Amino acid sequence: EALKAIVYINDADWVNFSEEKIKKHCADYLATHKIPKIVEFQTKLIFNAAGKKQKKDLAT
Repeated sequence: EALKAIVYINDADWVNFSEEKIKKHCADYLATHKIPKIVEFQTKLIFNAAGKKQKKDLAT
């Protein structure tokens, strides 16, 4: 199973981020086995009625 990072980005910030930049940042601060193989960018987070993030929906 590959490690996956889900990154929330505002529309204005798209130009500053790339998959390679995220992986390089992780490589600088994390152990090798913790560096994500997949980086997924999202522009919107899903919340439930109580205002909490729906983590299970992010995993899909």
